[in-house]
Amino acid sequence: MSKHNFLFIPLFSFIAIAGCTKDRTPVGIDAELFSKAQRKEGFSYYNFSTEFLESTKVGGHKSNYFRTKYNNLAATILDSTGVVVPGSFFPEGSIIVNEMSSIKGEPEKYAIMLKDEKSDYADEKGWVWSYVNADNTIIEPASRKGISCISCHSSENSTLMSTYSTGKKK
Repeated sequence: MSKHNFLFIPLFSFIAIAGCTKDRTPVGIDAELFSKAQRKEGFSYYNFSTEFLESTKVGGHKSNYFRTKYNNLAATILDSTGVVVPGSFFPEGSIIVNEMSSIKGEPEKYAIMLKDEKSDYADEKGWVWSYVNADNTIIEPASRKGISCISCHSSENSTLMSTYSTGKKK
């Protein structure tokens, strides 16, 4: 075996193994949604407060605290107290971001929903779902169409904030 072959085999093995690992960095729609979720301007928070709320630990989000924000389009269905008007529907282009954290502070995770019925990533109700860590790694990509999210977010508005605000749990 030549010296070059001896070096080639470990190098090829490393490249093959590294190439097979799953890259969890957002690209495409997930990167776009992650970028929008990090913005502070152009959003209104639930109850018009940036305060983190204590999590009810209902559903798949295991964070201790969360806060929900709505882009300007989604905020058109908030009432004067910053709560979703019962019976209303989010217009096309609405973005809802659930920011989660283990402590009251900066978000550690973002659960993002975009109302875009024409998107290839939209579920049957027209929502695109993405769940991303603050370190820019994907937890649940948009390509899965919210399959891990829909069971908890099955109300007609696809958000639990209306039931949270009334103290009712599903």
